[in-house]
Amino acid sequence: MITTSTAGNVGEEAESQGVPPPTIVFDDSAARRFWAPVPVGQTPAEWEPEYLTRQELTKYQPLVDPDPAAWDIPADGVTPEYAARVASYLRVLISAIVRVGVAIGTDDPRVRASAAAAYAGDGVETFLPFLDESVKSSRAPGAWRDLDDFEVLEVRYLAATDQDDACMFVHMVSTPTSDEGSRTNDRWKAFVRDSEPNWLNPTGWRELSSTPSSNADLSSYSCEAHRAAS
Repeated sequence: MITTSTAGNVGEEAESQGVPPPTIVFDDSAARRFWAPVPVGQTPAEWEPEYLTRQELTKYQPLVDPDPAAWDIPADGVTPEYAARVASYLRVLISAIVRVGVAIGTDDPRVRASAAAAYAGDGVETFLPFLDESVKSSRAPGAWRDLDDFEVLEVRYLAATDQDDACMFVHMVSTPTSDEGSRTNDRWKAFVRDSEPNWLNPTGWRELSSTPSSNADLSSYSCEAHRAAS
């Protein structure tokens, strides 16, 4: 692991740190059937020097259903329920990466590289500034609230072909609440199943794009548009 330090006095160093996220108690022993754990006597960074490990992430968020087979696309295609499961897993994974980043440093290369487990295309580069900003936002009251519930209103699915990966364009609505009140978050997100299942993301799906439902040019973010551009 590459570690960094901040020059300056104690006050300056403290200001550069975020508020540590709360830890949870999560039994991830079922994952050992599918993904090797960090061996006794090794640190996560020694065992996996490129990406974060499940052990680091599940200190802060539960990574459910580690069996890749649990994420097989239903025989009748992608349903709203299946899309919601995938979207929920990726939201939790992203939240876990952010929390580890605040805990050990968002500039840690393993934290930054792990974003590719959840995002495809330009999504990683869009996410990294948000990751860096999370240190500051973690100091705000209620920063580590639970993730908001959401509802899938519509799914537009394109099955995999010889040339293209499976893709789903999902209309999602949530109503996050903060000290300033609640607001509706109404978005369309495209997800592509372009990744080999791995210990961070056994679903194989990654978020490809996201746009408000009010966007007059939704078609530019659809699965058809992404396929046409590839």
